[in-house]
Amino acid sequence: MQITKRNIMDYTYVSQRTADRWYYGDAMPKQIYREMIEYKATERILPPGWRWSQDQLISPNGHTFNWGDLENYRTVLSSWRQMLDDYQRLSDLVEVLMVRADKHQRRRLQRVHGVINRHIQAANEEPVRLPAKQLHRKEGC
Repeated sequence: MQITKRNIMDYTYVSQRTADRWYYGDAMPKQIYREMIEYKATERILPPGWRWSQDQLISPNGHTFNWGDLENYRTVLSSWRQMLDDYQRLSDLVEVLMVRADKHQRRRLQRVHGVINRHIQAANEEPVRLPAKQLHRKEGC
């Protein structure tokens, strides 16, 4: 599908001037906008129950997410991945230090190594899904 300036405006809710700048390459949209244009242009389907309404993503249970929310989630995930990489490097470093350590230092480093590895393991596990909150009144509390 050929992407037009009108498509850019419709898909991302930006002004005509911004759409022109993106279309002609005078400016580059943020990654989240580029992905949105690609998803809409390729008619990529959202998971069941999810939908777009104007500039908000709406979950099956009615939670709304705007572009700022989605960019914040992307930042948090990126930071999380960086932290896991740092933990892995730290774990590798502690292993090297254990080779050179005396008996007392090695025990302390083994404890530290165990803690680091538990953090890595916990971070790689599937998240716990909490049950949906049940309301005792039709309108909620």
